[in-house]
Amino acid sequence: MNDMIIYTSKSDYYSHSSDGSMFLNMKLYNKLSKQDVLATDGGYTLFINQLIELSSEKGYDLSKNNFIYPIHKEININLTADERHYNDVFGSFRSEIVEQQLATTATLHQDPNVIVRNPGADFTSTKQMLVQYPFIQENFFKCPLEDVQHRQFLFDCPKNSIRNYDPPKINKVNVSSSAQHYDSALYNIQYRFSGLTRPLDWFLYQTLYGNLDDTTIRQQSSDFAQAMHKLLSDLASYLTTLLDTQDVLEHIKLQQSIQTVTQRKPKKNKGPRSHSFQKHDQDKQYTDHSQCRSAENTNYHSSSSHSMVNNGGLRPLQQSQQRDFHPRQSHLRSN
Repeated sequence: MNDMIIYTSKSDYYSHSSDGSMFLNMKLYNKLSKQDVLATDGGYTLFINQLIELSSEKGYDLSKNNFIYPIHKEININLTADERHYNDVFGSFRSEIVEQQLATTATLHQDPNVIVRNPGADFTSTKQMLVQYPFIQENFFKCPLEDVQHRQFLFDCPKNSIRNYDPPKINKVNVSSSAQHYDSALYNIQYRFSGLTRPLDWFLYQTLYGNLDDTTIRQQSSDFAQAMHKLLSDLASYLTTLLDTQDVLEHIKLQQSIQTVTQRKPKKNKGPRSHSFQKHDQDKQYTDHSQCRSAENTNYHSSSSHSMVNNGGLRPLQQSQQRDFHPRQSHLRSN
């Protein structure tokens, strides 16, 4: 298309490689001819000479005329009108990104509320920020929105017509009821995540086609950040209700107690015994298993009030978790 080919390097871990090494490992010298021109981003200009030397060693004749790239902006030196026009035509935002990075770095070191670490930095919220945005002091994991508020946040942003908001569903044929409950919980979480893309897409659309002045952009950026904070906090709060720590611990203890009772094995008889003793042992074994079953039923009924949280509500324990023990069957197997 338009006599252009896009080359993309293979993905690799940051700890194993860098942009320069990935650029050189693409071996572009065997993909270019003398008439070709390779357009690169501004960050790769430091490695063009290495690529030319490498291509010469491999028997390829490349020069700087085979490469074009945006004009890099130096610190405290503005680009000329022709240079700015060239960068605009080239279609690269590398110079703008570098300029923003330099401004951000200078701001971090000059801001008294910022403590620069390596890596990263910490900032202290000012009183003015706390007054204007009091929600940043709230518990992020326990601030659910009401359904009306949640719908209002989303419906204020139009849907993206090309985005699919419905998560994939599993085939529920031959799936246990507990698996269906877990799938329903995960489905709701994925659906809530997909809803967060609505304000994101709408904000990007407005920045491209809004024709807004700086004051309006600043206000809309503030509104966007507040809306995303509220929606993310609502999602985190929803997950908090699914992970009730006390309920999970009680459910685990109940399962362990039931498993301990049901997995007890009868002691093996040592040596031959008379028929009367064997009958006596069988009767005793039947009595012991009956007591185990009684204890198991007592544990189950005393813990029937325990429940698992799913989809923001409560559901009773599943039949598969009760694991009824039949003493007569065990009595027959012991023979």
